[in-house]
Amino acid sequence: MISHRYLPILACALLAARTALPQQAGHPQTTATNQEPKKMNAAELQTMILKHDWAAVDSAAQVGAIALPVLSEDLKHSDELVRSLAVDCIVAVGGAAAPDLLISALGDANEQVRAGAVNGLHERLPAGRETKLLEIWNHSRDLYVRKQIPLVLGRLNTTNTIASLRQLQSRTLPAEVQDAFTSSLAKLGDGDARKQFATMLRDAHGERIKEVIDLVKYVDQHWIIPDLRPVLDRREMAVDLSTHATTCIRRGCDLAVDEVLRLSKAKFSFQPTPIGQYTETQIAEVIHFVQIQPR
Repeated sequence: MISHRYLPILACALLAARTALPQQAGHPQTTATNQEPKKMNAAELQTMILKHDWAAVDSAAQVGAIALPVLSEDLKHSDELVRSLAVDCIVAVGGAAAPDLLISALGDANEQVRAGAVNGLHERLPAGRETKLLEIWNHSRDLYVRKQIPLVLGRLNTTNTIASLRQLQSRTLPAEVQDAFTSSLAKLGDGDARKQFATMLRDAHGERIKEVIDLVKYVDQHWIIPDLRPVLDRREMAVDLSTHATTCIRRGCDLAVDEVLRLSKAKFSFQPTPIGQYTETQIAEVIHFVQIQPR
């Protein structure tokens, strides 16, 4: 056993040994907190894109707007995967030039590139390009692009497109494109379109309910709440969320309750149940709330 009178001497020896550990010349000790990660540049991002590395999308946001000239050139690349990846990177970067680059990609020969571009326009809204988008709609034969362009225009919240949208809607169009025009015009405040939207909700049954409820989420305005009343009576399946482990059937009434709770932001006696079914008592509570809402 070490005597207490030797402990101070032993402690000093251990301290001296620790501070005397050799260090290699030219390699001073550093800590991770003192080292800043190297920021990626546009050339390195380009290398990732050409290698089809989808991690480039996350990196693009870090590089920022200086990457847009490179990404613009990638939109002309012969490799469709490079073009598709460039579109996603443009969406991640954003900036004033992003909408124009995405609009230019709407005419790409590849369907995936076109879809990525029009989806990106929902996030990078092309304010001031309404006329250009309407021209593209007129010439495009891509059903998805023709559906999404009206929805993008509705998000711009500019009423100067209402007349043009009405004129285009008067044509004979596929049902899903007609739905898009109705939803866009309703979002922009068109009275006739709002009546049509109410009719869509009234007539929706089965899986069609899910389609129309998705458009309710797009419009995202309080005036829809009274129009959800017919859907609150629908007990048929609208969407099957079942997995190998659980069974989850959501009825029309369940989806309608979700939207009344979300749009109203009112306090009810229960919480939203987005992966389950509501009880008859809960549905009745929501019906009562809807019935007293002004139109």
